[in-house]
Amino acid sequence: MKSREALLEAYMAAAAFADEHSEDNPDRLLLNAAGRSGIDMKIVASTLESRRRLLAKAPMWARTPGLVFPRTISAQQCSGELSAAYKAGLSALFQPSIVADLTGGIGVDTLALSRICTSCHYNEMDDNLCAAAELNFQQINKCNKDVYKGNIFVSSYSASKDDPEFVDWLRKISPDLIYLDPARRDGSGNKVFLMEDCSPDVVSLQELLLSVAPTVMIKLSTMADLSMVISRLRHCSMLRILEYGGECRELVALLQRDYEGECSIAAVNLDLGNDLLLECHTSDFATTATIAPSEDIACGNYIFEPSKSLMKTGCFGLISRVLGAGCVGRDSHFYILTPQRIAELGELPLLRSGRISRILEAASLSKRSLRDFAGRYPCAETIARNVRFSSEELRARLGCRPSDSIRIFALGTDSSGEKILIAAERVQNLS
Repeated sequence: MKSREALLEAYMAAAAFADEHSEDNPDRLLLNAAGRSGIDMKIVASTLESRRRLLAKAPMWARTPGLVFPRTISAQQCSGELSAAYKAGLSALFQPSIVADLTGGIGVDTLALSRICTSCHYNEMDDNLCAAAELNFQQINKCNKDVYKGNIFVSSYSASKDDPEFVDWLRKISPDLIYLDPARRDGSGNKVFLMEDCSPDVVSLQELLLSVAPTVMIKLSTMADLSMVISRLRHCSMLRILEYGGECRELVALLQRDYEGECSIAAVNLDLGNDLLLECHTSDFATTATIAPSEDIACGNYIFEPSKSLMKTGCFGLISRVLGAGCVGRDSHFYILTPQRIAELGELPLLRSGRISRILEAASLSKRSLRDFAGRYPCAETIARNVRFSSEELRARLGCRPSDSIRIFALGTDSSGEKILIAAERVQNLS
């Protein structure tokens, strides 16, 4: 294994070469690696591929010259700048002076957290990533003084409660806030889903972390079941579901020492800012949605589909109550709103985050209505829910081509088994 000095020297050479060959094909560079003495072309190829992956979610990292990324998967799995900034803003509410990021990775979260505290400790279990981060933070400090105060301290410990060196280091720095983003892959690179199978295991680590810091923030898989998270993480005061670009990107859990109250669950659409779309609690899971009267599912009214972060909350009854609208069926999660109610809700972030369509017509689902709709709407997006076929099968039955403006829904309406077919026009701007 190379010494830290030799590793940093190899990284600087690879980063400089990548800067000069930013438009080259990484695979082609690897094929011609034999003629490049003194340059580790695997690191060059990984750096070039990582920069391209980072362009959309972490553009500052992608565009700053001289940065090196020895592992492509780290760029693939790291936080985006948008979500990192949100987490830093949430952390700032607790006014931490010292922050510790125990799973630093590339360092996107660490850099954001460094802006809200006096000293920020980056820790990474992988020595290679740790060396790359040390080099990258120096380079970012040189090129982007507006985003980095130079207060990041780099360490490499195991982040295990069974490692006395790690425990001693953590107690010595005595952070006010600890952040973790456990790796959701095993030693063979396969995805894992239980928190206990991630590395580090935050379930077994939480008591140690809360004994050291009053606040712990954990980034979890968006696939995690919220009830399971709350049951396994003690003193969980907040869960935040972060969405942007039409996808749920992160599930963030906040633990507070000695907290025993209900967990606050909220959806946040970062494309619309940092305002909460919906805040609910575990007691809201039992609230059921009202059912829209069949006469409301008619031409001129609107059908609303919640965004993915709202769907992830599972609080469909609360959504119904906030909107003042009934859903087509309790398990369909499509809500019917009148033009008057749309006007009353105005710029409500919850409403702006989802997809809204103006109903053109509705009919009972039958072979005849499918045939009629197929003739009138040759191009449409298809959505099937609580019926005996999928959205793709509905498209096949209608024989329609894709469309960004017309949507056809096949939905189960209620427990009586009635099915309904709705044609609607996508609304881009309600004003």
